[in-house]
Amino acid sequence: MTGRLAFILMALFSGQASAQSLQDIASIVFTKQNRGYLDEVVISRDSVHGAVENHKVPEASKHYSAVIDDDDWTKLLIALSEVSLQDIDGLQSPTMNRAHDGAVHSSIVITFENGNSISHSFDDENPHPDLKPLLDAIIEFRIP
Repeated sequence: MTGRLAFILMALFSGQASAQSLQDIASIVFTKQNRGYLDEVVISRDSVHGAVENHKVPEASKHYSAVIDDDDWTKLLIALSEVSLQDIDGLQSPTMNRAHDGAVHSSIVITFENGNSISHSFDDENPHPDLKPLLDAIIEFRIP
């Protein structure tokens, strides 16, 4: 299994032609928030941490952590393999309802080992179509 995983990772990494590559990703963060609510999932190579905070009903807030393995991390990278990392910052959100409180503000932030990051903001759980596979993979890590 380790040999096959290494082969998949090599294939993914060789396909990226940007200054930052998939192998340089340190974490991926999905945040969904409005005035009284925060839902955040932070995924790194070996763990997932999340928080759901409801400021109107504080007792409904929760925090969670779990360990992930190489296969889980690879799933996220595969979801990103068809997207040019250098283009993510410029991807347009399909809608802009969050600009007038008509939708929950969401974002995906990808941070690299050197501290640089790229991000994409969007309404609810409706990112640019190129990032939908990544969001779907991230959502699988949420612990309700």
